[in-house]
Amino acid sequence: REEEGILVPPDDIPALARALGRLLVSPELRARLGAAGHRRAATEFSVATMVDEYYEAYGMPVRRLAAR
Repeated sequence: REEEGILVPPDDIPALARALGRLLVSPELRARLGAAGHRRAATEFSVATMVDEYYEAYGMPVRRLAAR
């Protein structure tokens, strides 16, 4: 499914060319994929989300450093 991008197999240059061709001729597809990617980036990679993720991954060392 093409929700946030177009996947092509690795090393498949003709498939990549077809995907790029579709993007070149379809402003609607570019806009839809771009908007979906922007929404994902805004939610999954926001400062708040990244702080939460880093804290979850490194919370104990951060707590120890903060206690010093």
